[in-house]
Amino acid sequence: MVAHILKLKLTLLRNGFRRSTWQLVGVIIGTLYALGVVAMLILAAWFSADLQWLSYISILASSLVVIGWAIVPPLLTGVDLTLEPQRFVHFGIEPKTLGRALVLAGFVSIPALITVLAMAGFSVLWRLDPGVLLLALVANLGTAVLAVFGCQYLTIQPPRCAPSAASARPRS
Repeated sequence: MVAHILKLKLTLLRNGFRRSTWQLVGVIIGTLYALGVVAMLILAAWFSADLQWLSYISILASSLVVIGWAIVPPLLTGVDLTLEPQRFVHFGIEPKTLGRALVLAGFVSIPALITVLAMAGFSVLWRLDPGVLLLALVANLGTAVLAVFGCQYLTIQPPRCAPSAASARPRS
């Protein structure tokens, strides 16, 4: 079921780009711009001399990424109504499976992929020690997952089932 919902998300994304050429152009320009900014930040981190201050800045930047994902999408764009949990109530999907599928579908977006790439790239700050570099890569990827997961958690409301006949009766 999870694979089916992910395929649905990819189909919806593809059809959205087919529907509007200007939307596709805007997404391409925005993606190239974001990738350029990420590449410049990673190169700046690579060639920086003071790695101690950059490690503090990276911790602050990681925190801002998580806070940004928690605030910006829910307030500005809201939930993707095509994959709203209420639409899947009639199919009898277990809430645990549906939740897992909808969270994974949140990663099928350009901002989520750029966030994962950026957080993985910022691991170069710890390039002098291979063990710490591996730990930083895992921690930064975990931060990206936490950011996208937090956004999905804040925007997706769980499906509400209809009240049963026993709970709908007035109590005496």
